Amino acid sequence: MSSVDPITRSLLDQLAANPDDLDRLTVLADHLSSIGDARGELIAVFLANKTHRDRDLAQRRGELLHDFEPELEPGDRVTWGNGFIRTLELPGYSREQLERHEARWQHLSLALLSELDVELRTWGDADYVPRLLELVPRSLRALRLTSRVREPIGYVFELAALPRLERLAIDNFTGFYRLAHPRLQRLEFSTRQPFAHVTELAPAQLPDLYDLAITGTTEARDFDYLVTVLANTGWLDRLTHLTLAGGDLSAFGTGQLVAGLAGRKLLRLELPRTRIRKSLMSQLERVTDELVTSHVTHELGAGGAEVIEYVEHAAKPEWGRGRVVRRFDGKVEIEFADDGIGRRVFRADAEFLRFL
Repeated sequence: MSSVDPITRSLLDQLAANPDDLDRLTVLADHLSSIGDARGELIAVFLANKTHRDRDLAQRRGELLHDFEPELEPGDRVTWGNGFIRTLELPGYSREQLERHEARWQHLSLALLSELDVELRTWGDADYVPRLLELVPRSLRALRLTSRVREPIGYVFELAALPRLERLAIDNFTGFYRLAHPRLQRLEFSTRQPFAHVTELAPAQLPDLYDLAITGTTEARDFDYLVTVLANTGWLDRLTHLTLAGGDLSAFGTGQLVAGLAGRKLLRLELPRTRIRKSLMSQLERVTDELVTSHVTHELGAGGAEVIEYVEHAAKPEWGRGRVVRRFDGKVEIEFADDGIGRRVFRADAEFLRFL
């Protein structure tokens, strides 16, 4: 963006703090139009379409987008908003591809990028991540880094280059000791190493983090130990949202969660694909305002087999058998097979519900 005039640069710097500021976007559109830059019309068309949907406006927007799109690889996906690309997905990239497209990050269409999703071809390509973070726009709010190859790599990079980052997702990560950011609010990760590495995730280095989402793997699915780590490191004193996906949580881990929260409640606890005993549900419901167990509530039967919790409505036998989707706030959400019935919410202790 070296060729951008000073007024445009100043307005873009202001918009980086709030890319949806309609007043500044209008000023920017007027300024660009006054200097003969067609992006001013593109922004104006986006803003006009918010209040007055019109076929001609949509057609003109499509014509203009073609002129302002940066160089993309086949398979790249973008989402536009208000004259700029807001989200960008780069699937299956190698280091060589990322290096080849370094100039792309200077394209004006990416000046207000909010979300970036990079899937690396292998974790060997992760050595390029520090350089990538130096190049991407400072407006970035959300970053996702994954790899097609699942070997664990504890690569190291600094998040300070992204001052507005609020959400970070990393696949197969172990370099927790280097994670530090003053504004990060949500962290999502999986790891193929034992959860002992999570002890290096320091609350003091992530002062605004309140939402933690952890996905278990074949090598790391012991959520009893993980909850103990979160309690001992002080995370349960702060978190309001916790997701534990694809692991095992027993009575011991549930007790550790209750003890670690010390009387406070989570706003939301999600346990998708996590095996828990039905007898633990009441304890879990007491420590959160909303308990989500994906599409099923699991009971460990003979040999550790998973048994789905089903329900019948005694007063509506024609509805057939329903499946428990989630329990929250003393209620239960049930999905019935009949498309005409769909999902219904009842009090968990309703006498007409017959749990199977």
